[in-house]
Amino acid sequence: MKRFYFFNLTLAVLLLIFSFSIARAQEQLPPPEGDNPPRPNLLQELGLSQEQVQEVRRIMRERQPVNQGARRRLKEANEALDTALYADRDDEAEIQLRLKEVHAAQMEVIKNRVDTERAVRHILTPAQLVRFRDLQSQFKQMNRPGNNGNNRQDRRNNNQNKDMNRPAGMPLKPPGRRPGQRPIQ
Repeated sequence: MKRFYFFNLTLAVLLLIFSFSIARAQEQLPPPEGDNPPRPNLLQELGLSQEQVQEVRRIMRERQPVNQGARRRLKEANEALDTALYADRDDEAEIQLRLKEVHAAQMEVIKNRVDTERAVRHILTPAQLVRFRDLQSQFKQMNRPGNNGNNRQDRRNNNQNKDMNRPAGMPLKPPGRRPGQRPIQ
């Protein structure tokens, strides 16, 4: 099961990188500065022709409303599940119903992502597909835990270590406070 989620997460990340690369190609912005290494422009790395770039942009533009709607439904389903979980009354049937809604919404998001990636994949030549797999492998290698702190898991581990330095019994966050909320007086 973990492998399934890891695979889906990897594909989602690659799709995001691909999307951001398209946006970058349109805007021709300089790479962001900071401690993260700059991402390569996937369109340039793959050597897409102008026609291929236009086709990828068309696919992304056409699928954007569907993908946004699916993500919105997933967010709403998660919020409804949270509401059911923390309601005054513990209603197992309601929680199970909301859980099924979350699963259905997740499947819709995944199906839309797969459909989009398949449509983009059909644009690539065999050589570009091989190059894409190589870049995907490099990306996976770069984002493995223990890779010089340049990935999310390493940052999460570093943040957990910082929490170890707080006094015993001290909460991580003040209870009942949200960012930007003023203290109760």
